[in-house]
Amino acid sequence: MSPYETTKSSELSEMTQTGSKKPSVVVMIPARKGLHPAIVKKANAALHALENSNPDIDLTIFIFDKQIKSESHDRRPLSKVARVRNVMLEEAAAGRRHDYVLWLDSDLVEFPPDLPSQLVRAGCDGVIAPLVLIEGPGPLGIDQFYDTTAFIRKGRSGMNP
Repeated sequence: MSPYETTKSSELSEMTQTGSKKPSVVVMIPARKGLHPAIVKKANAALHALENSNPDIDLTIFIFDKQIKSESHDRRPLSKVARVRNVMLEEAAAGRRHDYVLWLDSDLVEFPPDLPSQLVRAGCDGVIAPLVLIEGPGPLGIDQFYDTTAFIRKGRSGMNP
């Protein structure tokens, strides 16, 4: 069960298209078990701010809290992540049509509350994540990149163990 307090995957199929002319954005968050309660509290506050700060778009926050089993072909760390995201996209598409998809990690606790509106106003075909650094010294030194799963460090790859 997800510790977050917004739309769950089981509730998404019950939603209907509002008929709104506003751009439709679905914010997809794959929930991760075992997050520290302080992170969950901050993430919830950021999501509530998100809900209230985007009046010009039709916003849906979709938190996927189901667990999927590992499969024999999950040989790479991101194989299961890719399958979870595909399931999320299928469930979101089954409930309604969205113009944009915004993926957020479940441990992301600070971002501009009007981020979806900013991205829609940018009018781009696609947007990629900015460079996110860990503040202060991390395991790999000062200003370490936040997500190093796909990096090759000291001759070893997190993608191809």
